Amino acid sequence: IMGKKNIIFYFSDQQRWDTVNEEVTPNLCALTKEGIKYENNFTCQPVCGPARACLQTGVYATQCGCYWNGIPLPSDIKPLAHYFNEAGYQTAYIGKWHLASNRLPGVGLHCESTAIPREKQGEYQYFKPFFLFVSQLEPHHQNDHHTYEGYKPTVEKYKDYPLPDDLTFLKGNYKEMYPDYISAINRLDYNVGRLVEKLKKLGIYDDTIIIYTSDHGSHFKTRNPEYKRSCHESATHTPLIIKGGKFVGGKKEERLSSLIDLPPTLLSMANIPIPRTYMGVDLGKQVDNPDDKRDCVFIQISEASNSRAVRTDRFKYEVRDAA
Repeated sequence: IMGKKNIIFYFSDQQRWDTVNEEVTPNLCALTKEGIKYENNFTCQPVCGPARACLQTGVYATQCGCYWNGIPLPSDIKPLAHYFNEAGYQTAYIGKWHLASNRLPGVGLHCESTAIPREKQGEYQYFKPFFLFVSQLEPHHQNDHHTYEGYKPTVEKYKDYPLPDDLTFLKGNYKEMYPDYISAINRLDYNVGRLVEKLKKLGIYDDTIIIYTSDHGSHFKTRNPEYKRSCHESATHTPLIIKGGKFVGGKKEERLSSLIDLPPTLLSMANIPIPRTYMGVDLGKQVDNPDDKRDCVFIQISEASNSRAVRTDRFKYEVRDAA
């Protein structure tokens, strides 16, 4: 345990890769100047529950069975927290979980408005170093009325904020929704700043690795009737910033990375052996080897379609089940 770093995984929801800049996210930008910013990071499943299941199990959504929202984390796969608990870490999860409810007929376990049963919490438990997972709902749209809601005092500030080029040539609701979206991300950044300030006040900032990413992006109803569940960059390209440990120097990393890489990377940070079942790669090994480059990352899409996609450094190819 001695000498091990604390690890904080900060997870936003539905945040596009191109929303990290000095105007909107100054605190995240400060982290990039100390750590590594991954310019080509992609989700492996552009849907909330399945993406989270990939993080907690280290395998793709079809492998763990959580390929739709409303399918709970399987009990026969050791979750991520299990390995940290075994290694003597204190573990905690705060915020959106999305892996307890079961919508299958005859089961009917719904945890959207009730406390999540202890046995459904993925083995996170409340011994020092710590592994803390912070999962915020923002900037995800409000499900009850399908619109984005930003931090009211700052929405007006972003009413003329430039729209991304990948949206403006298609029909969608980005003109109405983007100011609220950016406002919510700005408030997320404010909270990251508060967290960093607290770590520094406690004197543990330098002993803490911070990972910031999102489960998927948003295409603002331009590619299908809602916000995600497509292979397009706007739905699959996500921010990834890692500060601490091997991840230092204020570098920009252009090599491809994926959400599926984060479980093995997290275990490696804690010197925990990586299970052979894990499908991703340890990004820490890439830091040590500048010539270590993969050809592509793999993406599964469900609910809106049954699709699979590969993304290379230049192209994307998707196949879809016509049924």
